[in-house]
Amino acid sequence: MPEPIELRVDLEEADVRRGLFFTLVRHSPGLRFLPAFYALAAVGLSAGLYFVGRGRVPSGTELFFGAVCLVVLVGIPLAVRRLARRAFEAVPERAATYRFRDEHVQIQSGEAVTTLPWAKLYQAHETRRAFYLHPKPGAFHVIPKRGLGETEREAVAAWLGAKAKKRRATEIVSWMSPSIALVLMLATYAVYLWLS
Repeated sequence: MPEPIELRVDLEEADVRRGLFFTLVRHSPGLRFLPAFYALAAVGLSAGLYFVGRGRVPSGTELFFGAVCLVVLVGIPLAVRRLARRAFEAVPERAATYRFRDEHVQIQSGEAVTTLPWAKLYQAHETRRAFYLHPKPGAFHVIPKRGLGETEREAVAAWLGAKAKKRRATEIVSWMSPSIALVLMLATYAVYLWLS
């Protein structure tokens, strides 16, 4: 069993923004394919601009598709940024202390104390920049790696490896078939634009 540790971290808006995007993509059924939609929108818009640059006049359908691609490329990052700013502003104290113990993780931010028993922790993830603790699918606590030493990073990873549940972020559910069909339709249309 890992040794009990205590960490003090300072939260920045970028930590919340990355955590929000990570959580939305990993745990929200409708947004699981967001990176694919984003890539398709970039390809579709690039293809449209290429053909317009070569003198081709786009049809109404192609203009509509280009507008949708532009909304996806610009709107999603702006929406995530806005949600992250609101979530960050709602945090009363930017500094937090994490205490890893055998029974739970305790998070103290100012006077507020949250205790997450290991048995009730939905999931935990490690990325290049942070550790994420998910008490439920749509919620997260972030431990940015930015201020942690190598020993502290290894200790957190050891605790999460020993105590956090191993669980897939999303399960295959009924919405996946329509989502895959929509992705294929968009991909087909993007290829059509590219080749025509």
